[in-house]
Amino acid sequence: MLVIVASRFDPVAGAAAADWPHAAEVLTSRDLSSPGWTYRPGAAGNTAVIAGHRVAVEDIDGVITRLPAVLESELAHIAVGDRTYVAAEMTAWLAAWLTDLPCPVLNRPSPVHLVGPPWSREQWVLAARRLGVPAVSVPTAQASQERDTVTVVGGRAFGSAGQAGLEAACALARRAGVELLRVHFDGDGGFVDADYWVDPLDPVVRRALIGAVGQA
Repeated sequence: MLVIVASRFDPVAGAAAADWPHAAEVLTSRDLSSPGWTYRPGAAGNTAVIAGHRVAVEDIDGVITRLPAVLESELAHIAVGDRTYVAAEMTAWLAAWLTDLPCPVLNRPSPVHLVGPPWSREQWVLAARRLGVPAVSVPTAQASQERDTVTVVGGRAFGSAGQAGLEAACALARRAGVELLRVHFDGDGGFVDADYWVDPLDPVVRRALIGAVGQA
């Protein structure tokens, strides 16, 4: 089974799970409130609750994470006065659980962010320049309209930014220590920005994701 960790307000996650060629389900904050979880770090026999069903961790082939953190807006089923605390605890729980999973997790969490390091645009620009990639200091309206986007999945890059752009995107993913990354360049090949929101509904990206989680 593929597990997509996502907001319950994320329509892309549900569509991707429905369109996945193998078994796939979406894990949301509501699942974290459901009985049936067992978690002992490093131990066998742990269980999770995915889409309302109890699942053995050994049956999870891979995880795609689309949730930076659990937000209070996710927790309509929690008393208002408890939501701040519960959101923080759920985020910490997910960070520990995702880090400990033996299957591929794209991307594994950083200490404060569930989908990789929470770099600002300035940090991405600095990383790009240290790799020798030309970067746009301040994106212009024209640059934002003429962007070329490269998607990196498990060390493979896809997009229309040319060979230099593909190689630069892979290098940035390695520098950030992530398997999934979306990198934006302007029309002249200058780095503009990067984020983790790859499109699992794109057929090319989906095929790469299937291979990255070992379901090919």
